Amino acid sequence: MLLLEGLAADAAEVRVLSTNAITSVTNELYAQFELVTGHKLTVRYEFGPILKREIEAGATFDVSILSLDVDDLIKQGKIAVGTRAVLGRTGIGVGVRKGMPKPDITTTEAFKRALFNAKTIAYSRAGSSGLYFLGLLDRLGIAEDLKAKLNRGPES
Repeated sequence: MLLLEGLAADAAEVRVLSTNAITSVTNELYAQFELVTGHKLTVRYEFGPILKREIEAGATFDVSILSLDVDDLIKQGKIAVGTRAVLGRTGIGVGVRKGMPKPDITTTEAFKRALFNAKTIAYSRAGSSGLYFLGLLDRLGIAEDLKAKLNRGPES
């Protein structure tokens, strides 16, 4: 919020591009910011990789909050050098259909076994977690073996 407060000193409207991952936290903070500063926040929530593509294509914004590495955007001159700040960490979880037994994922081998035993594996194709998951399957050497079980979610 301090970052936004300094930025908004000269702006009546602050355009924010934000990853979906933090909506539960930011909605209340944004309302408090607007109340204290009198400035209006215009927030657009989306999957991080989609926002990254939009920024690369020239989207205008004052603040971006992304759940992915922004080194690329800094190198491209799309985000100013020295303005990156880590606000927190996001986790990635495993969920199972209601009523189904919880799989053992305590070790790498157990996790792989759970994936092979699953009937289908759903993931978000547009979000950072989906990209991470696909990369993980590659690193584990099982991406090709599980291809037929993968169920990609919608683009957004």
